[in-house]
Amino acid sequence: MWLPLVALVAGMVIGWATGGRWANLAVARPRSVGLLVGGVACEAAGAHWSLGGEANAVQVAGYALLVGFAARNYLLVGMGLVGAGLVANLTVIALNGSMPVQPRAVLDAGITTPAGLATLSYGPRHHAARAGDRLQVLADAIPLRPLRLVVSVGDVLLFVGMADVTARLARSAPQHRARPGARRRAHGARPSAPVGRTDERCLEIPVEAVEHRPGGGLLGDAATRQAPTDLTAQRIAQHYEGAVAELGAQGVHRHRLERYRQPELAERAEHSVYH
Repeated sequence: MWLPLVALVAGMVIGWATGGRWANLAVARPRSVGLLVGGVACEAAGAHWSLGGEANAVQVAGYALLVGFAARNYLLVGMGLVGAGLVANLTVIALNGSMPVQPRAVLDAGITTPAGLATLSYGPRHHAARAGDRLQVLADAIPLRPLRLVVSVGDVLLFVGMADVTARLARSAPQHRARPGARRRAHGARPSAPVGRTDERCLEIPVEAVEHRPGGGLLGDAATRQAPTDLTAQRIAQHYEGAVAELGAQGVHRHRLERYRQPELAERAEHSVYH
């Protein structure tokens, strides 16, 4: 049946018309593509070759593989419709041996005349609906007269879902795997500074900040009671040296916690600060 191709083309056209790009389909990475390939192969074999009594088993196996593919990609929007359509068709085929076709729908679709209905061949995957068939509401009973086809409820769900998935993939931005460093920067993680090395930017303490922090800093209120311009060079040097000592002590405390990983470096940093 060529309707799946029509559904895919329709999805591509819809995706392009709504701002998508066909190139995005080439970079899509669905899961378990082997299930899709195996299912399509089984369906093609059951449709085009006479397999005798094994035809139903091959067809059921093909649908089962396709259902597995849909389940593996359930996060794709529209794949739920695809899975629902496949399950509906699979259930009817497994219960009845092949897909029942309503004769009335065949006539309404213009496939044949009432005189030719008795001799119509339905192929290895379909048969004329019988009184004992189960779930006939899900059988091929929807005539498409312009296309001279009869489809089932499962087929409608399947084709609409395929078009939806294709259109959304065309509109989606291509996914690129971020490098480890990029992921750390994206989450705000910063590499730890090497032991024994102090970032000079951390020591650039603006004088204006001292007068706006009462009681703060290493000199306390003694520094804040003076205007920034009254601070002598000696007091600025003392403040600078105190900041260096404080940052060094913090570095030693941090690396004491990691002594089991870098004992020699931690001891070297401790010696450089306190000796």
